[in-house]
Amino acid sequence: MNFKIFTIIQKNFLIIFNSKLSSIMLILGPILLILLSYPLLQNTSIKNVNAGIYSSVDEDFTKNFIDKLHQNSFIVERKYSLESCKQDVIDSDKDVCIELQREAGGNNLNKVFNNNLGYRIILYVDYSNQRVVWQIIASIQSIVTKESDNIKNDIIVNIHDNLNEVIQFSDSNSKYVDNSIIIIDNINTDLNDLDSDLGSIKDDAHKAKYSIIELNNDLAVLLPYAASINNSFMYDKLKKINDSASQAANYSNKVEEKVNLINSKSNIPNSINGLNNLKTALLAVRSSYDTKQRELEDLNKIDLNKLTEPLPLSYQSVIDGGNYATHTNLNFLDYFFPTFLIIYLLFVSIIFSSVLTIRERISGAYLRNITSEVSNIKFIVGNFITFFLFVLFQIFLVIYISHFFLNINILSNLFPLLIMVSFSITIFVLIGMIIGYYFNSQESVTFSSIFISILLLIFSSLITPKEFLPQFFSNLVSFIPTTFFETKFISLIVFGSSLKIGIYDILFLVGSIFVLSVLLFFAYKKSKYFEMK
Repeated sequence: MNFKIFTIIQKNFLIIFNSKLSSIMLILGPILLILLSYPLLQNTSIKNVNAGIYSSVDEDFTKNFIDKLHQNSFIVERKYSLESCKQDVIDSDKDVCIELQREAGGNNLNKVFNNNLGYRIILYVDYSNQRVVWQIIASIQSIVTKESDNIKNDIIVNIHDNLNEVIQFSDSNSKYVDNSIIIIDNINTDLNDLDSDLGSIKDDAHKAKYSIIELNNDLAVLLPYAASINNSFMYDKLKKINDSASQAANYSNKVEEKVNLINSKSNIPNSINGLNNLKTALLAVRSSYDTKQRELEDLNKIDLNKLTEPLPLSYQSVIDGGNYATHTNLNFLDYFFPTFLIIYLLFVSIIFSSVLTIRERISGAYLRNITSEVSNIKFIVGNFITFFLFVLFQIFLVIYISHFFLNINILSNLFPLLIMVSFSITIFVLIGMIIGYYFNSQESVTFSSIFISILLLIFSSLITPKEFLPQFFSNLVSFIPTTFFETKFISLIVFGSSLKIGIYDILFLVGSIFVLSVLLFFAYKKSKYFEMK
């Protein structure tokens, strides 16, 4: 039995390599595909975007923004009508129309903060151009974000400078309040001294007045005595003393009146109370002044970037800085390779196996082969092994050649990768053979194989990520072969993880191969019945 299967495999390879040109293309095809794909996909950043720009703002801002676009490989044409700018996008002459306009109140913002505040940028794009529209928006968004960050930083610096000036002004002028308090204390001291001195003067004048009154009383006794003894000299002297004492009493009264008048007019106690109240108020002002100054200093220490971006968002690959990647600094081609591998494997396996199957069926020797003593199972197994080995060889070439161009060390995880590749080839080759045996013409087989391949491709993450689908269909799509194997390839190639197959994975693989094998057997029986009619 093994010899007959080997004979079938040998016969199939002779048919495949019957043409030298087809033989060369079958071997060199994967190599050429990798060699051509690498330079084309190595740098996927968007460039040479045709943009129209319409501006209703000042020329300086417009020229600065156009310069930023040029620096990011945009081809910019100035438009002087918004409608013509939009029409160019509709006519596919331009990829995007950019409008620069001034927001309401923008001039006031410019006066207060920054000359580039108060502008608005509007993009008019063609959403039907899904291939690049989001990349164009993201590219322009990155330019706007950088410019916005520059404006934000200028405003923050300006605010900090103004706060520093206010703090310095506050600190330099706080001494005036302190000086006022010192002056009030000095005035209070002088007033207290003056009040004390006036009190002493008043007391001395009062004492002098009563001393003079006592002197006058004594003289009033002595004057009659001097007159009674006819001592004119004594009498005259006493008379002069009495007159001088009376005059001194008058002066004392006047001094007392003057002191009372000064007290009544100056109201020194009330003035002292008023100054004390003023000092208390100034001390409260000084305390409030210190509090506000500390608050300004604390405000100046705040990172204002936290206010402009209270919830900062950043992102990075899960493999950055970890032990998951087989290599660092991965680019687009590295991340795309697992998807590329499943797409290549899908189309090669299904189309190759289906086309060769129908090619064998329409050959003159097919009827002789199916009527021979070789069993149906042997024919099916022999053809399957032929297709499997051929596709496996091509996939191995793709993996080996890619190893020299990618930043991923694919060969370090080659054995588990080849296991999953073998399962995927098995399933897709079975699908291709079913198509080849079920349909009876090359045209129908070619169309059906391409249709089935595209249908399976649509449900891969490249076309329709399962996250976009409702929950039921998302769970269903997880077990479509392209999605299933793509997930495994990503884990093995990008993350360098070990092969992990759960019970559901085993059930899926075994179940899929069993169901497809049964369908292939019945498709072969159908084709055999059709050929022998």
